[in-house]
Amino acid sequence: MSVAQLTGHGIEAEESLDDNLLVIPLALEFADGETRYRLGEFNFYVITRYNHSHLYAMAVTELAEAIAELHEDEA
Repeated sequence: MSVAQLTGHGIEAEESLDDNLLVIPLALEFADGETRYRLGEFNFYVITRYNHSHLYAMAVTELAEAIAELHEDEA
């Protein structure tokens, strides 16, 4: 779905995203009962082609985001 379609259904991103960006809404449930809500972009889909677990894909995504943040802090 596009970001605009999700907004029409009452789902809004925390950060500003292009209305035409295609995303998948995710509700990730953890063993401790916590649920996290995220929007997966194309790379999230690509990761799940390798391993179908959404939790695995989220771990890879969060690791990539942490690495990118460290590089931004160093610049």
